[in-house]
Amino acid sequence: MVKHRYSAFVGTSLHLILSTLGIRSLLFTGVTTDVCVDSSLRDGLANGYFVSLVEDCAAAYWPDAHENAARVVARNFGTVVTSKELTAVWAGIPVPA
Repeated sequence: MVKHRYSAFVGTSLHLILSTLGIRSLLFTGVTTDVCVDSSLRDGLANGYFVSLVEDCAAAYWPDAHENAARVVARNFGTVVTSKELTAVWAGIPVPA
């Protein structure tokens, strides 16, 4: 699938593919946190998915843009996690709150 817009959901069959597969939760990574990743994450939420930003697996051209985008996601749209936290959860290791 080729993406031509900021959001991976716009002009693609991503939502159809995910919903056909029964996917309900999405992890977002990539470049740029404050533009493409954020746009895709918000559209994922608008399409009914549980959305999480994997903060250390995303980046922006400026560190403050990345940090601001992560704060906005955490405050308004989804959860923000790290790859270490995901690895621990997937391995069945309790993660401190």
